[in-house]
Amino acid sequence: MPEELSNDDLEAIWTADQLLSGHLVEGSWQIYSPVLTTSVAREALESIVETAGAIEKPLSLWLKQEEKSTVAGHELPLGLVTTHIFSARLVEPHLVADRVAAADTGEMITLTFAAANSDTLQRWCGQPEERPE
Repeated sequence: MPEELSNDDLEAIWTADQLLSGHLVEGSWQIYSPVLTTSVAREALESIVETAGAIEKPLSLWLKQEEKSTVAGHELPLGLVTTHIFSARLVEPHLVADRVAAADTGEMITLTFAAANSDTLQRWCGQPEERPE
């Protein structure tokens, strides 16, 4: 155990405790990063790109991924965490259609999002339908 814990360590401990205890964690996703970068399968983007202007509008994002919390340089696996970002917009949406057209079937396409009307997020351990009250 380190002699001192940073504020980031204390925040990571609190968040991990809340998530692993089955609680909903609410906050601002810009606390974590001013932008969010994620990869999406080409097929998941095709219908959005085909809808005129859809990629220009704010989106509600649901991300499911295995996560870890880092405290004092040590990693704690949290398992599957669902994150719901209420309102995000694509950075450089005009490039997405070109990326989708150039990608092979099954290829992952990296997208970058920034806050739109709100930077609110909710996170919990488990699947989207397992959201705690």
